[in-house]
Amino acid sequence: MKILAALTLALTLQAQAAEVKLATITTDTMAESTIFYVDTNTDGSAQGLRYVTTSDSSGQITEDVHNTIAEVLDDGSVLEEMEGRVIITLFLEEFNADTGGKIRLNHLVNGATGSRSNIYLKLVKKNGVFALADANGNVVNTLFVKGNWSRWLRRWIGVSTINATFNPANI
Repeated sequence: MKILAALTLALTLQAQAAEVKLATITTDTMAESTIFYVDTNTDGSAQGLRYVTTSDSSGQITEDVHNTIAEVLDDGSVLEEMEGRVIITLFLEEFNADTGGKIRLNHLVNGATGSRSNIYLKLVKKNGVFALADANGNVVNTLFVKGNWSRWLRRWIGVSTINATFNPANI
């Protein structure tokens, strides 16, 4: 009987853990979109991040990445690689699993020169649920990655901007 009660309690606690959708990430350089999630424990604290990338044409999942908070704190999480180069990496800074913290998206601006840039966001808790916010605290749920196109090389060489906005259709 004790085993049954313990199993029921474990399943109840597991059911309370959640995956919270933070943002839809799209780009003008590839025909795919990525959904960015935070995984929470039963107490509502962040335990991990997940990115699910889907091909826009076929609807097939092309990538499904899970990282623990500890992994992202230590090494960052690569969001995009192309031709052996890291294009976008997500880092957590001043992070607390209960309340959130800073998110730094480090991106390659120009592959020819190796120049990189950062955009800062926040993982915040609003009404007990994690949300993504811009540097001013405005909730965002859409990130659009605009590629840096080289006319001379006739190809994408990096990321020119990452725009963070709120789109009611992405709720």
